[in-house]
Amino acid sequence: MDSVWVNMSSAYEAVFDKLNKEFRLLSKSAKALNKSNGELTSTINKQRQNQIMTKRTTERLAVNVTQLESHVQELKKSSSNMSSIAGSLERGYTQINTLMKTLEAVNGA
Repeated sequence: MDSVWVNMSSAYEAVFDKLNKEFRLLSKSAKALNKSNGELTSTINKQRQNQIMTKRTTERLAVNVTQLESHVQELKKSSSNMSSIAGSLERGYTQINTLMKTLEAVNGA
């Protein structure tokens, strides 16, 4: 009977040791998963922040582009006005030049 008890006791200890090792491995795996989960959560949060920053930057760029388009239109109008003024000045210069030549011809005669 003692030998049966010793065999059962040895078998129990072997099973207990095996279970103990399995629980330690399971515990290590759970800790590793928790760490990975924390890192993943951190990465996701950073990604969300980057998406928000990208969206805000895109919105600001769109506003800047709209402002640039408006300034380009103003510059086109100014350029057109300057061309018109330059044309008027050229015509005025031509008229004055013609009048001066006429006056010189009258004075010279």
